[in-house]
Amino acid sequence: MRLRGVIALAALNPSAQFSTAVTRRATSRVLPRATHALATSSPNAGAESYTLQKVSGGTRVVLPPPLTIQTMPKDIEDTVVKPDGAAARQDLLKWWDAGHRAMPWRRETPADDKKAWAYGVWVSEVMLQQTQVSRVDPYWRKWMARWPSVESLAQADEADVKALWSGLGYYRRCAFLLEGAKQLASANEWPTSKDQWLKVKGVGPYTAAAISSIVYGERTPVVDGNVVRVFSRLAMCGEKPTAKVWWSLAGSLTDGCDRPGAVNQALMELGATTCSKQKPSCSSCPLRGHCAAFKTQTVDKYPVVVKKAPPVKVAVCLVVLRHNDRVALVAPQSDRSRSPFRLEGLWELPGTRIEGEPDENAIVQGLSDALKALGPVRKGLRAKKPLSHSITSTRYAVHVQRVDVDDPAPYSNVEWVAVDDLGTKGCSSVVKKAVDAATKIDAKRKLPKGQQTLSFSKKKAPRVSPPPPEPVVTVTPPSPPQLATPSAFGAYAFAE
Repeated sequence: MRLRGVIALAALNPSAQFSTAVTRRATSRVLPRATHALATSSPNAGAESYTLQKVSGGTRVVLPPPLTIQTMPKDIEDTVVKPDGAAARQDLLKWWDAGHRAMPWRRETPADDKKAWAYGVWVSEVMLQQTQVSRVDPYWRKWMARWPSVESLAQADEADVKALWSGLGYYRRCAFLLEGAKQLASANEWPTSKDQWLKVKGVGPYTAAAISSIVYGERTPVVDGNVVRVFSRLAMCGEKPTAKVWWSLAGSLTDGCDRPGAVNQALMELGATTCSKQKPSCSSCPLRGHCAAFKTQTVDKYPVVVKKAPPVKVAVCLVVLRHNDRVALVAPQSDRSRSPFRLEGLWELPGTRIEGEPDENAIVQGLSDALKALGPVRKGLRAKKPLSHSITSTRYAVHVQRVDVDDPAPYSNVEWVAVDDLGTKGCSSVVKKAVDAATKIDAKRKLPKGQQTLSFSKKKAPRVSPPPPEPVVTVTPPSPPQLATPSAFGAYAFAE
């Protein structure tokens, strides 16, 4: 019993020195069990041996120094059920080969020109970050028609690139594409592996793995939001797993695989279509036989939702300054702090930014300041209902005021752009939303002189019934007068 106490104290404080006198019988009975305890707990977990040092009157238990072991968080370690990679891969590929969504950047058979194929996959993967496939499809087609190769993109102007990207958001992505194209166009070697693609400007682990596995057949997994959702259910992953856990689970399907690109695309396809976030179709899922959450009927519990911080609320006051069919745009700002939406390198409407939820007086002042920065202040028409716009975790309430001017000369530091040509400028989507809101104000009715506000809500005007028809009055003409007829007596008499 004394030896057990020594072992327990040593586990709590491995750096301390303990000794005790024990009999040979107690040593042979207790120490094997103590070794098992130390192998599964304490800072010495994983130790496979100990030594006994004879001292005067007894034996000293000498433990090895503490081991530094990197383990998964306790909840992950307790709940992760790693699937059979080979069996799951076989079922997944069978499902993939039976049919999947057609996308313009996908190749059903390997292409001869792998450089062009890799370029198309690269562009698609960058566009698909935080963006739905249906939205990316037309942008990808326009992009590839405009810049079909890395060399052509490397020669493009940044303003033209951002103009074509307008509406996709996260504009830093297209800037990285342009910088990466310039880097590759001037390089002597074209990247073919994940490690080589990671050296390209703006390319991260996911994009590098996608290109190298899909185009060049490298056995490396990919991890995106769809893949995370699939494996969170397959392996019943608990809260806040590390990135290493996801890459390890995804790698269980690509290790030793002859078609790693198909496996990675199938996993992403499965997460986007069948293993969806809200209503997963478990009955048609090819991996339901390998899914720990499906077997325990807890699919709706995964992935574990981590409560996010509340969004930041900001008000922005925009002025749609118009001259005939043209609007005034402010040139792109090199300093993001000067942009109302904290955007860099984009054309914007004149505006001011107000943190929080300002009152009416602050909004009126903000609209006035936005116009004052460009020229004389004029009366305008303001929409009562603000527009809603979101960028990452920031929620914007956009207050729009339209100001019409006859003479654009007094307004400096702006470029007058035709409304129909806004698509050719690198503008955020909020610019088009605000200009459209100003147009809707005009579409309602002509305002009386001096009226400065108008709501353009979508409420239908009350239906007015037409007045009832006037009753039809029938006028009967009077009967003609009866004339006297001569009588036999020679005098006129009226007939009765």
